[in-house]
This record gives sequence, C-alpha cells and structure tokens, in this order.
Amino acid sequence: RYGLGWLLETHPQLLDCEYAINEGGGIGIDFGGRRFYVCQTAEKGVCWLRVRTRGRAGHASIPTKDNAVVHLAKALTRLARAKLPMHRTATVEAFVRGLARGQRFPASLLFPLVLNPLFEPLILKSLPAEGMIGPALRAMLHNTATPTVLRAGEKTNVIPPTAEAEVDCRMLPGQSVESLLAEVKPILGEEVEVEVFATTTPYEGDYHTELYELFGQVLAELDPGSAVVPFLLTGSSDGRYLAARGVKVYGFSPMKQEPGLPILELAHGRNERISVENLLFGTRVLYEVVRRFCGLAPP
Repeated sequence: RYGLGWLLETHPQLLDCEYAINEGGGIGIDFGGRRFYVCQTAEKGVCWLRVRTRGRAGHASIPTKDNAVVHLAKALTRLARAKLPMHRTATVEAFVRGLARGQRFPASLLFPLVLNPLFEPLILKSLPAEGMIGPALRAMLHNTATPTVLRAGEKTNVIPPTAEAEVDCRMLPGQSVESLLAEVKPILGEEVEVEVFATTTPYEGDYHTELYELFGQVLAELDPGSAVVPFLLTGSSDGRYLAARGVKVYGFSPMKQEPGLPILELAHGRNERISVENLLFGTRVLYEVVRRFCGLAPP
C-alpha cells in the first residue's frame, strides 16, 4: 500500500489542513489571443468495466455467426460511435464562460453555445484542429467510455468461447456508477456481460476562495494579461483523497505553453518533460502564492 490514500489512512494528522495545492492543472492555454491558466477544481470519477461476450467455440476453418470475438467487436464499435448525453457542471460552465470573456465579438457570444447540446458539435468543430481544447472540452461535458484492453483466444485456428475487453469509463461530478451504466449498457447490448471492477468518486470543489483568487493575482503580475479559469480534470489525481476529507484542493502547477513543447500531449507520453524556464516560472508563481497566503514579508 502506497501513496496519499495510504498516508491519509495511517497518518491523517500529517495532512490536517484547510487547503492543498496539487498537480493536475496550472497549464497555460492560448485561446483566442489571450492566455488562460486552468486551475483544477473538479475531477471525474473512474469506473472500469470488464465486458464479455460468449459464442460457439470451434475450429476456425468452419466459421459460424455465433463468434464471441465478432460479438465483442460489434459491441465496442457501437460504443465508440455512440455519443453519451451531455451533463453540465458548474465548473465547466465557469470554464467556458471564463474563456468566452476573453474573446472578441462574436466569439464571446458564440463560444458559450458549446454548453447547448444542439450547438455543441458545431462549436467544437470550429475550434483549432491543433491542440487539445476541443477533445478535452468534449470530455468535460460527457461521461466517456474508452476500450483499452482486449483478450480473446489462444490459437489462431480456434474460435474461442469468450472474448473480453476492459473499458475505461469516466463519470462527471453529479454522476454515479449506476447512472453511467444506464448510459453504457443499452449501447453494448443485452448479450454483453458487464462487470465493474474499479471505481473512484468524482468531486467538484469551490473556486470562490481566497487562495483561488490569489492564483489569478500572482499570475497577472508575472504573466500580464493572463487570467485563471476553473477546470475539470478528465483524468485522476490524488486530490480525490483530500477532497473526500473536506480539504479545498486545487490542481495548480503553473506552466506556459511553449512552441514545439505540447505539455498536454506529452503528459504520460514518450519523453515527457518541461523546460527549465517553465520550472523556474512555476516555482516563482507558487512561491509568491504561498508567501502571500501565509502573510509572510517578501525576502
């Protein structure tokens, strides 16, 4: 047993605090001619599924329509093509409206229409093809279900009796395992067995606090013209352990976007890295935030 979850279970007195600064946000995104730093105040929950299909085993030289592998492939194709319903959260609404305020007319008026299911596809399609804003925003407005692991058969010439996949589902704050399954199961079909084997709870925190306001004040000084907007993390962080205990936790590791160094695309990827300049910038921002929040005199 390792990590923050274990630490909170065994030594909770070490982390008895009102606020916490975590990773998971702080990245600067240049959007519509202005730079916005995202501060994570909410996080999706995890729901990992194991889906299984059954069919008639036999020799591959005599194909049948009752093939477990084909059944699974069709179910996963339906899931990939489906669009799960939109669920608006306070955090994502604030994120969208914050970005919109930094745009010129008519973009300032049109961009918030992404919160309307009727206009969402059109608005997302209008966003720049490069970058991650479009895909990330889509994931912030919907529960998602992504197949990641496949298992079926052991020999090329044998039709297996079962086929199995693992699906990484992420649910928005306000959603539950039950509500997620109600969206996913009808798409997979009645013949598909579904098993939940891991979950975490989504959370949504308060961004109307002294510490959150301080993030924006310090960044406005060190990167003039920039603004801070609340952000919903589509992945997972250790913040969920703190939020469950009532701690106001913010994902905030300040970094500027740099040409040729796409931070979001490098995350958990090959040669993941940041520049020395970004390391120094983030350190300066966090130092000033903590110093002022604690009421300490400048050095």
